Amino acid sequence: MTNRPMRSDRHPIDLPCQLGTTTGVLAARTIDIGFGGIGVRLPADLPPFDSVNLRTVAIERIGVFDVACRWRRGDGIGLQFIDEDEAEPMVQAYLDGLGVRLD
Repeated sequence: MTNRPMRSDRHPIDLPCQLGTTTGVLAARTIDIGFGGIGVRLPADLPPFDSVNLRTVAIERIGVFDVACRWRRGDGIGLQFIDEDEAEPMVQAYLDGLGVRLD
């Protein structure tokens, strides 16, 4: 993991993702993405979910990342990429396809 501060630059997206936990896999939606992490919307009917069990996120058309939960509010969670140096080129490749550049 790098010692870079989390970046606040985010681009809104709406892609399905799979959250890998110590107890299984949960389907969710990615709501925004940046080089440091993503925002995710959990399903409204999700049974109790302990974010400490979260390990990975697989984002359709982007890749699979090791993550840590930084915050949770209602059905939204913020996930930080554990290895931002590995995540950045994969995120940028996806954003390049959209014609988006983040600072």
